[in-house]
Amino acid sequence: MNEELAAVIRKHLDLGDFQLPPEMLASEVPGWDSMRHIEILTAIEDAFGIRLKSIEVLRLKNLGELDKLVSTKRGIK
Repeated sequence: MNEELAAVIRKHLDLGDFQLPPEMLASEVPGWDSMRHIEILTAIEDAFGIRLKSIEVLRLKNLGELDKLVSTKRGIK
């Protein structure tokens, strides 16, 4: 997982150096619940200057797929 993205998630959830492997589900990340979900996605959008569509987010299965989506939106292959 891209360290910049992991840093945004860790900072928003106050996770210190908690590891975020690509196969991890959002529901497995401490503090990432349905109430915080939109806040986290908004923080990611703001940090990277991108916009995530609802349908794109709904299709994501794990953090690795979120990482790929963010990279694609940023124009990084």
